[in-house]
Amino acid sequence: MDYITLKNTCLFLGLISFSLSTSSCTKDQVDEISVIPSIELLSISSDTIKEFEDELIIIIAYEDGDGDLGFEETDQYALFVRDIRLEEFDDFYVGPIAPPGVNVPITGNFNIEFPSLFLFGNGNYETTRFEIRMVDRRMNESNLLVTEEIIIKK
Repeated sequence: MDYITLKNTCLFLGLISFSLSTSSCTKDQVDEISVIPSIELLSISSDTIKEFEDELIIIIAYEDGDGDLGFEETDQYALFVRDIRLEEFDDFYVGPIAPPGVNVPITGNFNIEFPSLFLFGNGNYETTRFEIRMVDRRMNESNLLVTEEIIIKK
């Protein structure tokens, strides 16, 4: 299991980790994969979370035609996640998925874990969504993925 390191901990108050799985592609599938990374929402563990207790897990699928997702340098970020209650994206390090310098199509899944979501205000609940995007080593930006609404309760 690889780990995404936090640049900014104000949102998550804990480690966000991901697990990585990859799969091989047939020749026809390889020809169809763009060198611009693409992500897709596969699932969300729950649409209702109890603050500080329940863990939210968002599973996304990724693909990249030349395999240049992830960076060797730990100060470069490939994954960007924003709780829409905040203005800025949080940036996360992702190590190289395929070896640098190797041009190979990759596909797989990330599990993005939020261990301690919390309310920002004084109410009994808040709703939010998450926006997620990735960039590769050539700075090609993926599509912007927006989750369904998630309720965070006291």
